[in-house]
Amino acid sequence: MLGLYEKCPVAYEKRYVQGLRIPPGSAAIIGTGAHVSAAADLTSKRDTGALLPDDQIADLARDSTNGAWDKEGVYLSPQERFLGETKAKGEAVDEAIGLATLHHRKLAPSLAPLHIERPFTIELNGFPVDLSGTIDLQTADGGLRDLKTRRAAPPADFADYCMDLTCYGLAAKALDGQEPTAMYMDFLVKSKTPRLVTLEGHRTEGAYRAFLLRLEAVSHAIESGSFPPCSPEHWMCSETWCGYFDKCPYGRAARVTI
Repeated sequence: MLGLYEKCPVAYEKRYVQGLRIPPGSAAIIGTGAHVSAAADLTSKRDTGALLPDDQIADLARDSTNGAWDKEGVYLSPQERFLGETKAKGEAVDEAIGLATLHHRKLAPSLAPLHIERPFTIELNGFPVDLSGTIDLQTADGGLRDLKTRRAAPPADFADYCMDLTCYGLAAKALDGQEPTAMYMDFLVKSKTPRLVTLEGHRTEGAYRAFLLRLEAVSHAIESGSFPPCSPEHWMCSETWCGYFDKCPYGRAARVTI
């Protein structure tokens, strides 16, 4: 929610204030398939000492992707609408299986899982909101990891400023009474040949204070009813990435040619 407000307050208002929910895009559905498979794989390793068989990984990714697509529907991009939903869905399932298999073979064997998909809700004294989320993975050596799926590899310093990792590090400190020994972001990149990119992130007390100040500023803006538009030059302001594109009076969809 915090991330959506900072990308586009108008989109936040439509989804969380006006309740105009739209289906997720195929990228989010693919991410769901990869996450479900990875969580089941790591749970098996923690509880039994062994990862799941390869074919079960593929089945989990396929079934969870199909299930999310059928349950929630999907917001199709212009390119996907041109392909047709059936073909777009098939490609999404294939991508999810490829990414899940990559995680299973390249990353999962090296991990010692402790907490998997750990939900948290932390009361913030003096704030009008609580801090809630889910930590993807905490390992037996005190490390914290966040799993992402992306179309392209992120910048090399991405993990040093990513807001998600700051939030999860802060939550781990509150839950466990100590800071994680190390924090990583694992990216399953949806290139022609899927690949794994792992980045280590570092945080200082100043970074955590800045995150709380950011959270405070956004929560006050929401309480005051302030929902300004993002720049029409922002990457999100497009039919591909925003399901509210056709309903927004501020963005590129409202432009006319004279």
